[in-house]
Amino acid sequence: MFGKLKIGNSMKIENWKLKIILISLSFAFWVSGISASKVSAQGLSLGIYPPLLEVTIQPGKSITQVYKLSNGGETDLAMTSLIVPFEPSDEFGNI
Repeated sequence: MFGKLKIGNSMKIENWKLKIILISLSFAFWVSGISASKVSAQGLSLGIYPPLLEVTIQPGKSITQVYKLSNGGETDLAMTSLIVPFEPSDEFGNI
């Protein structure tokens, strides 16, 4: 009624399809490995010393303070300093 079932030919076809899929996936991984380049994280690592300065000076007197800026990153940076007046919003110095 339905004819003979040929298991041998269907196994050959399935193996052939599996081989094509595996070869295609291998090629895709190989190509993606070639086009991938080394990636490194970039970030800023800046420091200022001293981080906190508390002084009390008399009216009419002045002070001088030297600050040290530290660049712990891998790239050169150009920095400009600017002194601006501010008032802290709490006792921890938050602005």
